[in-house]
Amino acid sequence: MNVICPGAIATNIDETTEMNEEVEAIVIPIEFPDGAQPLADGPGKPDNVADLVSFLASDESIHITGAQIVIDGAESLLS
Repeated sequence: MNVICPGAIATNIDETTEMNEEVEAIVIPIEFPDGAQPLADGPGKPDNVADLVSFLASDESIHITGAQIVIDGAESLLS
């Protein structure tokens, strides 16, 4: 089993998530400074994660197991 650890991914989650007082109380605002995704032009796309899932489901990844795979355009390298 492998684990996919995505960074910022551009989705419509903000428009489709129903907010209530409990949810709003735990939301942590995040502002990415310019260059926060050094290998990308902004957040990743859902297709980027889908491509990784497809690769992991293929025979080409047969020898990859027990891995935490970070897909964030090198965003985590800045911390």
